[in-house]
Amino acid sequence: KSSQMVLLLLPVVMTVLLVVLNGLLPEPIGGSGLPEFSKLGEGIADARLPIRADGLERSVLINPSLSFGPHEIVLVARAHHRSHERTRDNCFHKGEAVTCIDEIWHSDIVLASMSTKAFDLQKWMIT
Repeated sequence: KSSQMVLLLLPVVMTVLLVVLNGLLPEPIGGSGLPEFSKLGEGIADARLPIRADGLERSVLINPSLSFGPHEIVLVARAHHRSHERTRDNCFHKGEAVTCIDEIWHSDIVLASMSTKAFDLQKWMIT
């Protein structure tokens, strides 16, 4: 009887615990947790680009490439996010109907450019 009571109370206790922890833990500040700038060697630096893609807020921008021309800077990156769908249509395991969960990876190519006059690379690398 006591094990049945524990099984009945466990979801309630976990819900209360999650609500309390959510209130106690600080809100994460946006970003990946990676340093903004890291000098790897003489003339070699790794910098987190301060970019985002409007309309793709749920996505993470990865593998950015920059091209510096005489009049403009061109950025190309990939925007990724995942979603999932649940269905019971045509889903069977060992002859029994089951729920299938399809994990869907979305990928978009992001292309942007800006004038070199509007971009101060030295100021950005210092900050």
